This record gives sequence, C-alpha cells and structure tokens, in this order.
Amino acid sequence: MPPGVGKKATEDFWPVYGTEPKDLFKRLLDLVDASEEVSLSPGCIEGLLGFPDSNPDRAPELLPGILWEWIKTSSPPRGEAPVEPYFSGIRGSQKLVSIIWRAHIPQENTRLWPRATDQESIDVPITDVREVLRDDMEEGCVIRLGSDGITVERASRLRPGDQIVLPTDRGLMDQFGWNPESTDTVRDMSLVDYGLPLDAEAIERICGIPAAQTQELLEIVLNQFADDDTEISIDEQIGAVKEILSIIGQTSPPNWDRGEWILFVESLNCQVIKPSGEVPRLSVIEPKSDIPIDDLDERSLASIATELALHNEAVGIFAKHICACIGVRTDLADVIERAGRLHDIGKADQRFQQWLNPSWKQGDVLMAKSDTPQHRWQERRNTAGWPKGGRHEALSARLVRVWLNKSPGWGDSITRDLLIHLVISHHGKARPLVGPVTDDASLMVNSFISGKSVDASADLGIVDWEQPTRFWNLNNHFGPWGLALLETILRLSDQAISARTQLSLNQ
Repeated sequence: MPPGVGKKATEDFWPVYGTEPKDLFKRLLDLVDASEEVSLSPGCIEGLLGFPDSNPDRAPELLPGILWEWIKTSSPPRGEAPVEPYFSGIRGSQKLVSIIWRAHIPQENTRLWPRATDQESIDVPITDVREVLRDDMEEGCVIRLGSDGITVERASRLRPGDQIVLPTDRGLMDQFGWNPESTDTVRDMSLVDYGLPLDAEAIERICGIPAAQTQELLEIVLNQFADDDTEISIDEQIGAVKEILSIIGQTSPPNWDRGEWILFVESLNCQVIKPSGEVPRLSVIEPKSDIPIDDLDERSLASIATELALHNEAVGIFAKHICACIGVRTDLADVIERAGRLHDIGKADQRFQQWLNPSWKQGDVLMAKSDTPQHRWQERRNTAGWPKGGRHEALSARLVRVWLNKSPGWGDSITRDLLIHLVISHHGKARPLVGPVTDDASLMVNSFISGKSVDASADLGIVDWEQPTRFWNLNNHFGPWGLALLETILRLSDQAISARTQLSLNQ
C-alpha cells in the first residue's frame, strides 16, 4: 500500500479516506487468492466487493432536473447545483478554492503560462484561505484565473471554485500540503515540463538571483531598451540568453535537486518565444503540450506525424479491446469500435490538413497528427484558414450522418444516434451541443465509409440542431452514467493511441 499524504497519514490510515483504502486493498487481495482472474467490470464490482462500510452523511435528494444540469458539461447552466453535498453530505461538504504556486505572476488580463493543471494545485477550504489572504486581497495582490481558465484577474473577494495563483515566495505550503504558518518558498511545478519565464522577478523567485543582476540581460534578450534607435543583433540576443543560462546554472534553487536543476537548464532552448499577452520564455526542447482545448484540436500535436487512416483504425481496435475487458455488450462494442474508426474523419478537411502540414496538397496522405513546433501552431492555423475554435469532430459527425442517410438499414434509431453522438463527443463537446464558429467556407469535406463515398459541407458555422434531442434520448435510454461510460471508452482509446509515438496495425 502506498502511504497517504499528510501529517496523520500512515499505511493503515489516509486523511479523508481513513482506513477504507487498506480495507479495499485487502478485499482485492482476497479475491485474487480465490481466483486467477477477477472481472472488475462495472456490473460486477458491487457483487464482488460489497457495499462500503462507512455510513454516509445525510445528502440532498438527487432530482432528475439537477442531474440534467450536471450532464450538460459542454455548456453548464449558470447557478447549477453544487456537487459537494452529494459526495460529502450536507454537514461534511466544504466550499473549496484551488491554489497553484508560480514564479511568474501575470499582469491582470494577460494569460497564465504554463497553463494550470490539476497536478500542481491543491484544494483548500475557502474560509481558511480568506483568513490567511485577507491583507493580500485588500492590497489587490491576489489573482485568480478567469472563466476561460487561462486569463488572470484580480480577486477582491473569493468565491467557491476559484483557481488562485500565488507567487512561490508567498509560502503557505510545506511537504505535507497547505500550511498557513510556512514562509518557505514553494517550488513552481510547471517549470520542468515547459521552460523558463524571461522575467527578472520570476528568476529571482526561482534562483534567488537579485532582479537587478538579470534585468539588463533581459532587456537585450527582449529588445526592450527605451531608446528606439538601439538595435540588438540576433548574436547579441543569443549571447545574452547564454549568459543568463550560465548565471542561473551556477545556482542551487530551493526545492530542486542540484542534478535535476542542471538537467533543466541544459534542456532549455536558446530561441526566445514572445507570444502576445503572455510572458516571454525559453521553452524546454520537448515541452508538454498546453494548447487550450477550446481553441485547438486537443491532441493533434505529436512528436511524430501520424497517418489518419492508421490512427482511426488503431483507436477502433483499442476501444473494442476495452469493451471486451469490462464486459460491454457485443452490439454496443461494435458501435463503439465503428465510432473509433470514424471519429477523426473530419480531419480530411483540406484546411485542417494544411494546418497539420503546410505543404499538404490534394491527393497526399491524410494525417491525424502533426510534428509542427508548438510555438508555430497558431500561426499555421491562421495560414491554413481553419477557423479559431473549429471542431473537427463536428465534421466527422456530419459525414457519419450522410453515410447513415445512405444506409437506411443500418441499426435502429438508438444505435444510429449513439454512433453519431460518440463521434461528435469524443473530445468532451456536444453535451448537448457543439456551437458554431465564424466560418463561411464553401469547401466540401469527403471520406469513404464502408465502401461508400460521402461528402458534406465543411462550413463550421453550421450547427447540428438535432444533437440536443439526440443527447436527451441517449441519456434516457442508457442513463447518464451508462452513456458517460460509453463515451469514456472511446475518449480514453483516442488518448491512449495518441500518446503512442509510432503505430503499426500489427501492434
């Protein structure tokens, strides 16, 4: 058993969960002792493990109207019911805010880089945070992420669910988590995967080097001299970058192992990235992708470009395998496999292909992924003409609908609706609608499905207004948890295959 986290944690007792993890682990071991193979499909778990031993606190009644609000995840209504009382009970629920610590704190109305992740945040009761940060808020020093999860704004008062960004030198965290008494510098967990912000105050927080020592070098790197006549050559900029790296490479930042810090400094690319509205930086040579899902295709950046047909087939095969492992009915497994083989066919749009590869032309092999450097991704989207916020899965589903119209004998109404829904929702949208974007394309997108040629308008300003009804009917038929499970199989299959750097069908 791995240990819990916190001062009271032991092998037998975890904060929040108590002894339940240990008890559950023992039940699983007992099952393995009695059988060589144990099926843990959702339909079997209750019979194998029994009910939890703990007595749940009083919780509010989960009414159909509340559940219907919750499942509309792509367009949640304002004022939807909080979920905490249903998990923790009315008395046990706490209103929380999440906190991350960063070396660079953006100016108001600019974007946070790198993007915030769950892995670096902790949830803290809002009453505790209000008490500790009261003076900070009065001085206007507390910022939070806006509704887009990227742009920062000043927080004059805190609200449950806020995502707060604190400077690393503010402290308030130790090795066990939230600690209002701690004044130690907190490590910025985003740096190692993404890069170094080129900001004197941020570098001081990371390394302890006074801002004045790097300010002049940063002015050279960023060409920020007040005298507009001052010209900085590329060689001078690169030289200044190397000098900054030499200076910080000689330090031993708190919370960093010396060897780990040296590897990080050596991994930094000397090319300066200066996006509008974000901090200039040096990226690591192989950064993690932090492209906003709402703006770009979530997983179309890869270390190696991948062919579209190969990717689609691999996702279908993998999804069918998951279905077999968890006991999904054969007829439903067949629909999920077909959805996997069709989920990305909308990427055949010529604009999308030229976004992935600017030299692509009609007749070339269709690609699912791109090896384009991340810092050029937006530029290439603009050049290709793919509209900002456009969803390729909307085109995929449109092509599937055309094929279904040509195949009236395929499946009953629920099966046909499920196929369309799985395709259009595989990135988490279409619950219940994929909204339009500004687009006046007169282009067509085409594909082959089961030997039939299908084509449809590529205009992403067209909305599938039948999707909300389709979503409603599928939830009534499979239940909210049942439909979510079927979606999850396809989504996880896509993510698993997308994470592979190389694919071949015999794998």
